[in-house]
Amino acid sequence: MPVMYTNRKGRTYYLCKRFSKTGKPYYFFTREAGDNLVDKIPEGYAISESVNGVVSLTKARPILLSEREIECVKTALQRHPQARKYRIDIKPKHITIYEQTTPDLQELIKMIEAELGPAHFAREHFVRSAEDYEADAQFTPVLRLVVTNKEKRRFKGQRMCHFGDVEGWIEIDSDKSIAELTSALIPILGTDEFYELI
Repeated sequence: MPVMYTNRKGRTYYLCKRFSKTGKPYYFFTREAGDNLVDKIPEGYAISESVNGVVSLTKARPILLSEREIECVKTALQRHPQARKYRIDIKPKHITIYEQTTPDLQELIKMIEAELGPAHFAREHFVRSAEDYEADAQFTPVLRLVVTNKEKRRFKGQRMCHFGDVEGWIEIDSDKSIAELTSALIPILGTDEFYELI
């Protein structure tokens, strides 16, 4: 039985293996169940799915974040007034928060109803396609909380910057607990105040 994985968009992928010119094996996922299918995940590896639904095989590494710290970030995001627009991705040494780049579905419904009027808006048809729309939503990284001292449980906050000559993560806070960072940074996500942090 080949290794299969269904991502958050409901698409099934198959794990395949090929060999490089030097004979080294490499693994990848494909939508087509063709040749070179793998029937077992190689030892030391795990299936990973990105926030945007990209499936890959990655080396299994221990997570340096505790369940309590991860839950702290999730709880803070749930309290955000636009919580639906955010997702988190957990890596061994950091948590990245992603913001939706495609228009929010609820906002689209309001705009269409305002333009056409409720009587002319085929809500039933729209709702049927809503799940497909939300499954295909795209997200971009905006905030990262990075472990800086695993013994003292200290973190730094970074935000993604796309301004002028700066392209990438810039540090906006440091040497704090995860609770301090989440209470200071997550409530201002999506605001001018957040993007002014340097």
